[in-house]
Amino acid sequence: PRSPAAPAVFSGELSLLGLAILGIVAELGGRYSPEQLAVSIGSERIGLAGWIIDRVLGSAAEFPDNPDNEDGEAIQREVAGLCERGLLHLSASRRLEATPDGAALWARNRLA
Repeated sequence: PRSPAAPAVFSGELSLLGLAILGIVAELGGRYSPEQLAVSIGSERIGLAGWIIDRVLGSAAEFPDNPDNEDGEAIQREVAGLCERGLLHLSASRRLEATPDGAALWARNRLA
């Protein structure tokens, strides 16, 4: 399990947290705003989003639910970085979606 305060690097500048977020958005595109995503992968995570976080970061990884705290800010920074790299984008309704490059990166690195 890794702490978002010291993210492990997955590939180049993409952290394991970034990979997990990319996976969640690629699999569940259009479901989350950046703020909703920060809450959804908090301590009470469930469903596919929780499974992806657990598989990539470990089940002991902790992200308090409040997007205004340090961990929530780390999640939002990762989202912003993924958007800047062209792997995610915001739809007109402010929902996160994977770009074709982001979806392809996740497909190549998806965890079985």
